[in-house]
Amino acid sequence: MPTEDEWQIVGETGRLRRGEPAVWNWTESEHSNGRTRFVKLKGGSDFRAEGSEWYLDGGRQEPDFSVKLLLPGLGCGRSATVGFRCAWDLPAAETAPPSAFAQ
Repeated sequence: MPTEDEWQIVGETGRLRRGEPAVWNWTESEHSNGRTRFVKLKGGSDFRAEGSEWYLDGGRQEPDFSVKLLLPGLGCGRSATVGFRCAWDLPAAETAPPSAFAQ
């Protein structure tokens, strides 16, 4: 998976293709502050929750916008509005147009 910085760079250069509906993108950047583990999410989601100040801002976000997702223990956290991408380098001999991210 791309790191938070890789995701942002590709998003700013316009080479990012997003599926429909758009979901928050889980990055490879997992962190820990000694007590909790968290990852950074990028991109935003087409889903817009309403009715409480506790919800994230809905809608697609600019490439430099990120949010912190706390990781619960035992791998119990799930969300239909969070996905991930895979990234790879294409060999120089490939004739297909360069694409840094695929869904």
